[in-house]
Amino acid sequence: MPPGHVSAHIGCVCLVFSALTDSAASFHTSGPYLDDPEEREKFTLAYYAMTEAFLALPFCLPGTDVWKGRQGRLYIIKVLTKAAARSKKNMREGKQPECLLDFWSQQVNMEIDEAKEQGVPPPFYSADDKMADSVMDFLFASQDASTSSLVWTVTLMAEHPDVLAKVSVSGNHEGLCFMVV
Repeated sequence: MPPGHVSAHIGCVCLVFSALTDSAASFHTSGPYLDDPEEREKFTLAYYAMTEAFLALPFCLPGTDVWKGRQGRLYIIKVLTKAAARSKKNMREGKQPECLLDFWSQQVNMEIDEAKEQGVPPPFYSADDKMADSVMDFLFASQDASTSSLVWTVTLMAEHPDVLAKVSVSGNHEGLCFMVV
């Protein structure tokens, strides 16, 4: 493949990997709490709007990418705040953890209980909205790191056809899998 041809495909590859890593990251971070398909779709669109806002001119006026990104962030925080509350409730009820948020909620619940026993306010980060902020940070950081890693993998395989010839790519609705053949 000619060198210019490789670079033309990197943008498309980046978008595909970004979608895959977003899906995986949101499932592992807050999986069972994004269970409404309509809400999950709106969450995904809001997340993309927020990402696009980082690349736009910094004017937050209605209709601009920054404004859409801000609206997306507000929606994401609303959904994740609800997810944090559900997770803390599930962990209080003794349910098994299913995602990162559940494991964190177990710890947060213990710290809330300890604060209550000591007669002090609960830690500031135990509030549902503060947990939502942190989960959003996890999602954003994991998407960026995973996408970058995958794009570099594809770039290096394109630059080394001998390695590419030994790799088979198969994908399904759960993600992308590289297998050495």
